[in-house]
Order: sequence, then structure tokens, then C-alpha cells
Amino acid sequence: MTNYTIEDLCHCIVTGATNSVYEKADAADAQHFLLTGSCLNQQGQIEANQLTPICVKDEKSIARFSLQTGDVVLLARGSTIRAAYVDETTAQLGVLASANFLLLRPKKELLLGETLVAFLNSQLGIAMLERMNTGAVIQNISASSLKKTEIPLPTLHDQQRLAELFHARNQAYMDTLALAEQQKKAADACIEQLLKGDA
Repeated sequence: MTNYTIEDLCHCIVTGATNSVYEKADAADAQHFLLTGSCLNQQGQIEANQLTPICVKDEKSIARFSLQTGDVVLLARGSTIRAAYVDETTAQLGVLASANFLLLRPKKELLLGETLVAFLNSQLGIAMLERMNTGAVIQNISASSLKKTEIPLPTLHDQQRLAELFHARNQAYMDTLALAEQQKKAADACIEQLLKGDA
């Protein structure tokens, strides 16, 4: 497997929008949403219900920060560095990456976003990111250091298999959580009945 720099595999790697580009808004008035660190889960997904509603000050200035399907976002500043894949549903919401993120747009003919997320969130990827960290207390990964980083590149066939596994794993995880929540509610209802003496 050959190694390539992330810069060679991506159309662009940019830092997210500063707060001069947007202002927080009520959900009813929001034109867009802001991606913050709390929106990323441990499975490399974006949780849409955690997005912050915003209004943009100048629509022309947001194109470079707007998430598109297949993009990868890396939480590059914070207590935990992690990456997530931008799916079609999230991209259609008009989401901007905040300044704590690096937005990576893979060249789809070379690199699938799921592959990059899987690598960055793997033990090997986390170790690589920790070596790049320039922060003492708050971790910080710069775009310039990330661009020059080399990563292994599987064949597109293997990347397709990896992407299928990535999505299947995440769906299985979400299904398991939903089932556990359903079972908890049923058990809570039984406990409530027993406490009332209704059983």
C-alpha cells in the first residue's frame, strides 16, 4: 500500500468559519446551521440534532465553509481530536464548519471520505494527530501540518468495502442504542407498575 500526503488526496483543506461570518439565531429564523464539537459522535458521524442555528452575515463569504456530501470534518481544536463524515442529509441542511474544525474535501477518484474518517479515528490516526498537536492544554492541529501528513491509501475497491462497513457498523450501533432505549422504557414502566402495586 502506497502512502500519499493528505494534500495530494484532497481538493482543499481549510479552517472553518470565524464568528465574524455568522451570528446565532432562533431555530425559526435560522438560514444555516453551525457545526460545533458537540455535534460529532465517537462513530465518525454528525448528530444533526446538536447543530446550532445561525444567520449568515454575507452569503457570498460562506462557500468555502459549507459542508458538502463526502467531506470530512476534523475537530482540530479542543479536548478531543476526532473526525466525522458529512453525509447527504447533513449537507442538505446548509451546515458551516466552525473555526475549531478543518474541512477536508477528498478527491473522490482517489480517496473516499469514509476512508479518511476511519483512518483519522483509528489508533494509528489518533497517534499521528497527537504527534502534530501544538497545544499544551487545548489540543490544536494546524492545516499546514495536516496537509503534509502521509497516510496509507487502499485501492478504491477496498475503500468501497471500507465505506460499506463504516455505514453498516454505524447503523448497527444506532439500532442497538434504539433497542436498548426501548427496553429501558419497558422496564421502567414495569417498575413503575410494581411500585404502585398495579402488577
